[in-house]
Amino acid sequence: MKQKLLLFSILFFFSLCASAQIQKEQGRIIREDGQELTGFISYFFDSPDEIFYWDAQDEKHIFSPDQITEIRLFSGQRFISKPFKSPSAINNQVFKVILITDKISFYVREGTNKEFYVEKDGTIYKLENNVKLIKEQGKELKSYDYQYVSVLSQLLSDRMDLVSNLNQIKLQEKDLLKVLTEYANGDIKYYYTPNAKETNENNFWSVYTQYSNHGSKNANVETEGFSFGYQIGLQYHFGKGTRSSVKLALDRSTYSFSESNVKALSLVAKYQYEFLKKSNYTTYVVAQVLEFAKTDIDYTDSWHKDYKSGGLGIGIRPGIGIEAKPSDKVSFFIEINDLLYMGSIPKNFSVGLNYRLGKTSNEHLKL
Repeated sequence: MKQKLLLFSILFFFSLCASAQIQKEQGRIIREDGQELTGFISYFFDSPDEIFYWDAQDEKHIFSPDQITEIRLFSGQRFISKPFKSPSAINNQVFKVILITDKISFYVREGTNKEFYVEKDGTIYKLENNVKLIKEQGKELKSYDYQYVSVLSQLLSDRMDLVSNLNQIKLQEKDLLKVLTEYANGDIKYYYTPNAKETNENNFWSVYTQYSNHGSKNANVETEGFSFGYQIGLQYHFGKGTRSSVKLALDRSTYSFSESNVKALSLVAKYQYEFLKKSNYTTYVVAQVLEFAKTDIDYTDSWHKDYKSGGLGIGIRPGIGIEAKPSDKVSFFIEINDLLYMGSIPKNFSVGLNYRLGKTSNEHLKL
């Protein structure tokens, strides 16, 4: 039981690691010397010190945040590189621009948690709401410092009508944007509104096939002989940065035991989330959530009667995997499956091939 709780904690941590990024989108990089480069750009907050740029010859270049001043995507979204003083050092960081005005600007970074920043008079401030644990009568209680309220109170001190209402806002993008827009009083130079059509165009389909070794069945019965399965299906990649995807596949598996052999033909549905996304590989969690199966059980002894069964199964069978991407179209992956049954690790594993359908960004957009 403790192992399962630990596993769930790890998977929950990974699910929080949602990081926005630029995923090979067309745009311009403005270098520190003023030179503008037009091409395809990728930037992952998972790799905060690397900005990837592909020129007209599809040659890849890598810049650090201190080598550029801004990224302007053709979609209209902007990212800026500016020095930020953290408790440990002063380093250039890349911020997603939400609002630019003469008085104040608003930026976002989406690392492990969404982070909010405001800039005024050339200085960038991080808005936080830190948790404090207070012990009262032997119990630990959570308390928040509302640091973002005190920072905004100082920065907006010339608008006391806004300061008086800061205690009523939450540390959320829409609340902060509303206050800062009112503070700008119409003097807005840049305001980004996501385009739903552009977001949908980043979604794509792929087809995949995999071979699986089964060390257990239904995450609770360990196999005793060579047990394996083949799967082929479709995968739909969607969401911010296409980190989320759903899989629908046909699975043919055989499970061997000392007294029987079980053959199953199944239609399965899975959800996959990429918690670490790099330019040439990703790591992800995957969970089978639905299975509609037809099962044949063949007994090795004569006194058992073979029988067939079928039905719908609902339950979470989590796994974890890594996917290597040698090209924009083709990727290879390996997974460890059925993590709830710790005794069968690493015997429950899959290896597979994924092929992206349709045009990639390089094929779809010509420089």
